[in-house]
Amino acid sequence: MNLQKFLTVLIVLTVVSIVLPAAWGVNFEESVANGKRIYARDCASCHGAEGQGGVGPALNSKSKLDSLGLENVKHSIEDGVEGTAMPGWKDTLTESEIDDLVHFIFGEWAGLVIVGIEMWPWEIAFVVIGAIWALMGAYYVVRV
Repeated sequence: MNLQKFLTVLIVLTVVSIVLPAAWGVNFEESVANGKRIYARDCASCHGAEGQGGVGPALNSKSKLDSLGLENVKHSIEDGVEGTAMPGWKDTLTESEIDDLVHFIFGEWAGLVIVGIEMWPWEIAFVVIGAIWALMGAYYVVRV
């Protein structure tokens, strides 16, 4: 009986983890494709068609993007970079379009796999460990 409750909890958690990203209404393949269009239209003239740089710095460096991080790149796109030619885009692009652009940049040049959440491998490890602890806790609760 306890094993049956545990398996029920496990199945419910699995279904929720699969359905929840879809409920957020984000199609990440579409997001990256839209980001690619935005990049070609608004960014390539300064950062290069392949992110190789020009007026603006190169973006096609995984180590550079890793060191900057998603939030800093998003902030630079939104507000621009003081003392450079980089303008802020938050009055031109929607927040969703800026997210799409960040998804494209990191997916294309930092090797970030967009699977519904933006995470680095070490963050995924923490989530997996947390999920294991949560399942152990659920098992304990069902057992008691």
